[in-house]
Amino acid sequence: MTPLFRSATKCFPKTKAWNMAGGRLSKVYEDGPLRIEGRSDIRFSVAKALVDYNWEIDTGARSDVQISPHVGALFAGDLRLLGVDGTQDRGTQTGFRVEGGVRFRGGAAAMEFFLADERRIDPYPLGFGTVNFFTFGFRLVNR
Repeated sequence: MTPLFRSATKCFPKTKAWNMAGGRLSKVYEDGPLRIEGRSDIRFSVAKALVDYNWEIDTGARSDVQISPHVGALFAGDLRLLGVDGTQDRGTQTGFRVEGGVRFRGGAAAMEFFLADERRIDPYPLGFGTVNFFTFGFRLVNR
């Protein structure tokens, strides 16, 4: 178990801010061309302003499969549960992100192209609720 401390602020004059402390369990499994990474975090609020967050469970997994020396497939998923204190007239919030894509490895870096679906909790600095996003994108990453 690894100890965690998280501090977050959504930048506006009247801003949401919170600090959480907790722990993380993580594991990596590798077998030939397959690599799976998993993690689970649990955190509890130690300070908060303009938010109703009491606790958070954040889990995720990523799988990479090497198809050839320079091409691989990737799959990832995250689930976030956010316990609230009831001051915003809502219950436990659930967010997620799932993605799939392809990775092209070069000599010094790699490029990933992905499709993702996400439900984000409290995405706006001054509001509460959830919003769903569908994303197509790319990212440059270390090899």
